[in-house]
Amino acid sequence: MVPGVSDEVWAQLDPYAGQLSRRTVMLGRIMIVAAALLVVAGGLVWRTGIVVPRLAWPDGLPQWQEMPTGARVWVTVANEGRFPVTVLDVGRSAPGFELLGVEGPDRASSPFPVTLRPGQGVDAVLVYRITDCNGPPVGDWPLTALVDRPWGTMTVEVPVPDGGHGVQLWRDHVVSTWCRPGGPGG
Repeated sequence: MVPGVSDEVWAQLDPYAGQLSRRTVMLGRIMIVAAALLVVAGGLVWRTGIVVPRLAWPDGLPQWQEMPTGARVWVTVANEGRFPVTVLDVGRSAPGFELLGVEGPDRASSPFPVTLRPGQGVDAVLVYRITDCNGPPVGDWPLTALVDRPWGTMTVEVPVPDGGHGVQLWRDHVVSTWCRPGGPGG
């Protein structure tokens, strides 16, 4: 502002001084709406399972059976997405637990690979060998699944409905039973 020139004089010289043009305002509004639509569309696509499969472990607390070398753990993996997904394998090893293999519920060969349609699930038994009674896994130990995608394979975590509490229970029970003095591993 020039000293000595009042606001009224400036307003008469250029009534739109300091304001954005009408075109800039409209372009800004269009960009905000487009960004909001993109975020909503991205969220919807993500929830369908087309990018990352939406697998779940619907049974919660797993059933398990102790064996001379460790444990057999029953799991169900379900497709909660809106598109089919091909599951190639499930399970993983952890400190103190070695995954020996995956079987069908009737001790048959692995049920994988299998293509699950939306809402469909598959039962499997994870066979573990306890390798270290002094160092069982601590904290989260999510179930993982190897899935086939059009762009390659990827590993996906399969969320446990109770926040992993059931997994922690069976793990702690198996370790305390199997590793106790006089037990198979004690």
